[in-house]
Amino acid sequence: MDRTQLLEKSHYEPPAPTPNSYIPPFQSRANVKNPEFCVPIQIDESRFYNDSHTRDLPFNELRQPLYYFSLYFSKSILSQIVDSTNAFAQRRREDTTLPNSRLWKTLTRDELLLWLGIMLYISFLSLPSPSMCWDSKTRVRHVADYMPETRFQQILRYIHTSLLPPDQPNTEWYDKVEPVAGLLRANFRRYISPASCVAVDEMMVKCTGRTKHTVKIERKPIKQGYKVLALCVQGYLWDFFFWSRIDHLGTTIRVKNTPIQ
Repeated sequence: MDRTQLLEKSHYEPPAPTPNSYIPPFQSRANVKNPEFCVPIQIDESRFYNDSHTRDLPFNELRQPLYYFSLYFSKSILSQIVDSTNAFAQRRREDTTLPNSRLWKTLTRDELLLWLGIMLYISFLSLPSPSMCWDSKTRVRHVADYMPETRFQQILRYIHTSLLPPDQPNTEWYDKVEPVAGLLRANFRRYISPASCVAVDEMMVKCTGRTKHTVKIERKPIKQGYKVLALCVQGYLWDFFFWSRIDHLGTTIRVKNTPIQ
């Protein structure tokens, strides 16, 4: 009997329709640790799947790196850092319990951009200490010619992204960086509309200082630092949340029976 005769004699029976009340075992509420989180999210079926993301950049041609940087670190973010740094420096200098320090020169937005550029440039040099850029034996002219070491260290000492009143307690452990982080999130979302397929994973921000909020993960390229939960689109950071070893997500939690927006 050839293959054609076998196909003619074979009888295909389609599978029985699945009952509407059927629940797969892996979706059973008995197998879920927190069943109250199993709340269906209402999605418009006409817009359920989008296989490509869209860009909404204010230009169509390639630009210099500084232009891309300015899209995210906008004038409002730089002004926020400048105002907070100047206010913190003034507060510290008015503290009579501290020894007299070097005269503080008001930080400007252009000088902050220069300082940030030097910080990024030094990070690529992999030097044991930033001071080596100004040392006579290891001097780096792309750094030393643009800012004295004393001014660089002074800005590093007073740099702040926000300044809370002295009598106001912190609601979250990341309150000091949240004003700038919130503006960055808005800028990240402004220029990209993500597709349906996105990635949610953890990112590490290196920090070796003394804090209870950092984590150590030996298998990561950055083994110690702050853990950030990130939503990315083909390598593009679209949204993020801070995570703490002690406080976890803080008050940024899912409300019972309310889907995440």
